[in-house]
Amino acid sequence: MARDRKTNEERRKATRQKIVQATLDLCAERGYHMVSPKDISQEAGVSVGILYHYFKNKREIAIHLIETLGFALADQVEQGFYHAATYKASVEQGYGMLFDYVEQNKAGFTALIREFGNQELKEHLDQVIERLIMDSARRIGEQQGLGILRKDIHGEIAARLVQDLAFSAVRLYLEGRFSREDVLDVLIKIQAQGLEAGKPTS
Repeated sequence: MARDRKTNEERRKATRQKIVQATLDLCAERGYHMVSPKDISQEAGVSVGILYHYFKNKREIAIHLIETLGFALADQVEQGFYHAATYKASVEQGYGMLFDYVEQNKAGFTALIREFGNQELKEHLDQVIERLIMDSARRIGEQQGLGILRKDIHGEIAARLVQDLAFSAVRLYLEGRFSREDVLDVLIKIQAQGLEAGKPTS
């Protein structure tokens, strides 16, 4: 009996994941508004009834994707920007881990970036972005207190600008307009040289 319950639970998890992955792939390819529940069920290889057994509607699946990818990204970035010998090294490490995560979840981030202007999902996208910004502002404040970063800048404003810059960099990379190496090179130079204490201001 216990084995049967475990098998059933694994089967449910696998079905749910198939629905989520199908939604992710289709939204990355077509955009959220061009994908229907029928499209998702066909891509996942399940009936529409099964889809509605796991999720109330397409929006609920999209919210699940946003929260799963977005908050995992925040955790990944948080780990990346610590445990380095210098500020520049921490930026290189942090953005390296960010881009590693984006590459591992390319379809998901392509879909997320496509939906930044989506009013239906805006509240949930904004929650993820705000988490990333506040984490960045806290790290900047800590590093200003240690004398690592310049103290003549407003930490939260810097965090918001850095976040916009990072998202633009990811977008450029995902669009295939520039290589990962070239995008990271410019991104790291702008942030490290603009924020690090002791850098020239002119």
